[in-house]
Amino acid sequence: MPDELKSQSNDGASPFDLTVLVAQTGGDETLQRQILGLFLRQIPQEIARLQRSPSDMHSDIIHRIIGTARAVGADLLAKTAETRESPSGTRHDRIAAIEAAFAVTRSHIIDYLAD
Repeated sequence: MPDELKSQSNDGASPFDLTVLVAQTGGDETLQRQILGLFLRQIPQEIARLQRSPSDMHSDIIHRIIGTARAVGADLLAKTAETRESPSGTRHDRIAAIEAAFAVTRSHIIDYLAD
């Protein structure tokens, strides 16, 4: 797989796998960029919902984050959110982990979009 299609984070985990999006869009780069732009706007909205929602609603919101992340190949975010979907740990820790995973993913996507 070409390096530009799969970015690596510092620990070797893949935060963003563009091949997922390429497969779903038939290689249409314009469509890929549009979808990634929507993703970069939608996930912060979902994180904001997490921050202002009661903990008993977190599972549904996190489930949406997982689905959205998987759809674009944001593996790190999807995997992190999966581990936070159950109500274990503190509310703050769940949200902070998802925010951190999104920040890494966002950085890699922005680098891709800048090319």
